[in-house]
Amino acid sequence: MKQALTIWLFCLFALGASAQPRPTDSLYQLIQETNDDSLRGYTMIRLCSLLKNVDPDSARRIAVQAQRLAQAHQRPHLEATSLLHMATMDTKKGEFEKAMPLLNTSLKMFRTVGDSLSVADVLQA
Repeated sequence: MKQALTIWLFCLFALGASAQPRPTDSLYQLIQETNDDSLRGYTMIRLCSLLKNVDPDSARRIAVQAQRLAQAHQRPHLEATSLLHMATMDTKKGEFEKAMPLLNTSLKMFRTVGDSLSVADVLQA
């Protein structure tokens, strides 16, 4: 009886744990479903933040998509944030020559829009 209860509890917790969606799943879904370009772009940035240590290549690809979206819809803050994330992924891979121009452009854009907190993020990168 004790063994059966243990197995039942194990199955209950195992099934319950697998039924919960990962945060990245929800973000991918939101990116696909929303019509708001700003929301889509900043959701992409949030997804980059979650993926940067797990899958940096995917994080960079998503940052590039966010940057293109920002350019197309003239969202300088989103573009600067996307460039910062792209540079972060390049730095993680040791591609400093590739990261520096992105960081410099991001820094200029953040200063232009008056976002001093993000300027500090760039300077820390």
